[in-house]
Amino acid sequence: MKRYEAIFFDFDGTLIHLEPEPFERFLTLCRQVGLTVDDEAARRGERFSRLYLSSRLGSRRLARMGEAAFWPHFTRLTLQEMGAKGEPEEVIEAIGEGLMLAPPGQMVCPPSVSRTLADLRDRGYVLGVISNRGKELDRLCSEFGLTQHLTFTLPLNRAGRLKANPWIFEAALREADVAPEEAVYVGDDYLTEVIGAQWAGLTAILLDPRGLFPEADCIVVNRIEEILQWV
Repeated sequence: MKRYEAIFFDFDGTLIHLEPEPFERFLTLCRQVGLTVDDEAARRGERFSRLYLSSRLGSRRLARMGEAAFWPHFTRLTLQEMGAKGEPEEVIEAIGEGLMLAPPGQMVCPPSVSRTLADLRDRGYVLGVISNRGKELDRLCSEFGLTQHLTFTLPLNRAGRLKANPWIFEAALREADVAPEEAVYVGDDYLTEVIGAQWAGLTAILLDPRGLFPEADCIVVNRIEEILQWV
């Protein structure tokens, strides 16, 4: 007997990944200018980077400052979070410029994602994708072969709210026609996704292979296929 009836997934970072990973590019630029970064500093930096860039504050500052000023600003804050002190301004400018000029990463869908979705679909779950992306979400799901496994998608233009607003999760519950206790949300960001899902009454599973959120008060998995043992 199934414990749940519906499973909702985040899109970016959960079903789809970028290669190279965005923060890996930052670390590469640090090494190119002679900075040494240990694993713990890298985890602190990546956590800060993800939270800041996904926040409204980060978005507003990028829009107000423009890219040429924003990326050195972001570099300075991230290095401070990693424990670096007093780095020369030319080092900060070089990393910031590298981030601004870097080509976008390539979107990839690991084979384990399709296998996991197919397994869940065959078990009879209602499967949905909740994303802060807009109209392009349906096209991307189709391009990566995910649509065949999904019952619905809920992009920003239809949801009208950003995660972590509980309203978007409540909208997904209505789409799936299930109660909160019958649904699971799977995402890779604890503070902007998982907590919002929990506020809406869903069970949450955090995909956190690099241990960025040790404080997470939910189920934590390292790989997408590990969710099968929890549902």
